[in-house]
Amino acid sequence: MNITTVSDEELVVEPILGNQKAMSEIYTRYYPLVLKKSFSFTKGSSNTSVIAQDIMIKVMGKIHLFDGKSKFRAWLYSITNNYGIDDIRNV
Repeated sequence: MNITTVSDEELVVEPILGNQKAMSEIYTRYYPLVLKKSFSFTKGSSNTSVIAQDIMIKVMGKIHLFDGKSKFRAWLYSITNNYGIDDIRNV
């Protein structure tokens, strides 16, 4: 299986099975999107990339909870958005 060409739905199953390359591919595909969303709620502060990395770590730790009822991108966006809302509340 060429991990760089599989669909998101196929890809997200692989980390659950222990495929570290799949985790790396998810990070490569989605970190830029998470960073862009993080930028929107941090207003471009210096900790934007730290927040985006925290979100990606959280996603990787909870990827086994992805049930496939929605698109992976929507699930990731929801986590990112909720993290941003929580971060704003704690300021």
